[in-house]
Amino acid sequence: MGQTSAKQTAGKGYTYKGMIYSHSGVMTNSLFQDIANKKIPPSSTPPYLLHETSKCVIFAAKKGSSHTHLLVVPKQWVKSWKTLVEMGSGEGSSLLKHLEETGRTFTSKEGSEYYIERSNLACGFHSPPFNSIDHLHLHFVDRSKFREGWKNRAKFPETVWTPWFKKIEDVFEDISKNITTTTTAAELASTTPLKTEDDDFASRPKPQGRIIVPGVKPITAAEIKALSDADTEGRPPTKERLVNNKV
Repeated sequence: MGQTSAKQTAGKGYTYKGMIYSHSGVMTNSLFQDIANKKIPPSSTPPYLLHETSKCVIFAAKKGSSHTHLLVVPKQWVKSWKTLVEMGSGEGSSLLKHLEETGRTFTSKEGSEYYIERSNLACGFHSPPFNSIDHLHLHFVDRSKFREGWKNRAKFPETVWTPWFKKIEDVFEDISKNITTTTTAAELASTTPLKTEDDDFASRPKPQGRIIVPGVKPITAAEIKALSDADTEGRPPTKERLVNNKV
């Protein structure tokens, strides 16, 4: 999770969080959209789509927090769960329901290697600026198969609120409170600038003291900063990856 520095690309504008923007700040390409449209394979194991519908695809997260960690990704470009809220109870709610139902159906097949017991399921999104890719992707994570390391558990808290993880039921609630919104995904995509409110994150007050997460060792403010500096794949930042915007 965390912010990825914008990089200027000769003749192409800028790259930022898996996106390419024109010099005027308009998004022109999305890594996850290319994967969803089968232009490139996912860089995960297995390196192919696990499931596909008319609106979304499912593939494994690269170096996921759990041994069963799947991403449900819409084929259309939607920046984050906040965009779904802006889209409102029509298009936004409909797409969110489709993503959830697709993921739940796929992970409910007993005997499948991707089966997730409902009591162990973490289902939600990483909120900006803690997301690594600016293309909506719904996480389906098996909590009983977390990989070693406190960060893997902390990224998907079960019972407490954190600024980085938004449970899917909370997104539905936020959408229901925004029923007057009529903005479409296409309208939002055509007006998205390179610079967003997320760019001001560095100037915001940082958490102080310790945050207690049941079942996880106390997290210090320094550890929270480290968590925000790593991406959703659990990889620590490196100079090479930031410079080259490798995601």
